[in-house]
Amino acid sequence: MLQGKVALVTGAARGIGRAIAVRLQEAGATVIVNDIVEAALDETVRAGVGTEGYAADVSVRSQVQAMIDHVVAGHGRLDIRVNQARVEPKSSLLEMTYEQWGSAMD
Repeated sequence: MLQGKVALVTGAARGIGRAIAVRLQEAGATVIVNDIVEAALDETVRAGVGTEGYAADVSVRSQVQAMIDHVVAGHGRLDIRVNQARVEPKSSLLEMTYEQWGSAMD
């Protein structure tokens, strides 16, 4: 169904992102998985999820561009992008600073 398509899934080392990567792979896509946590990303790829992993912080524009450039250079295209990565605040909603809230929303 997705044979020949190249997909990039951010936040794919665990949870919903990983499940999305698995489903895209099962549907035949070549899947590149991304996460900011390199150790979790490496474990995900070793478990057979994704063709390759690319560690990058999606809140940093230059890292996102480098990741996209890497995918296109290595696979000739990028057909599907799933933006699943998110910032998880370290404090409760009531204890968040304005900056923490802004970071989580960005």
